[in-house]
Amino acid sequence: MRKARGRTWLAAVLSVVLYITGLLAFGLVWGVAHALVGGLAAKVVVLLLIVAYTPVAMMPIPDRASSPYRDVRRGLVKAGATRKQARASAWATGPLTFAGMGVIGGAFMYVFVV
Repeated sequence: MRKARGRTWLAAVLSVVLYITGLLAFGLVWGVAHALVGGLAAKVVVLLLIVAYTPVAMMPIPDRASSPYRDVRRGLVKAGATRKQARASAWATGPLTFAGMGVIGGAFMYVFVV
């Protein structure tokens, strides 16, 4: 958020880029593990990757007990974002959580079904 320097739109764009970069990094590590070691060892690596990535991927999910994205917005404000930046970032990355769930679900299928 410090890179956005008070610009709300830039904070939202940076949040989306960061989330998508995390998705791509997940896929890259998964692909490299499959290509280099394959078999059971690759599945162990992917399972560890799932454990590490799931909290990050699921962080933007709003809970129903409070206003949407309140916890995420609060954390962003504590990190130095303005209230508008925090709101824009949370709402921009929230829908991307479905892509994160898809990647994690696909990884589970790879580990336990394939």
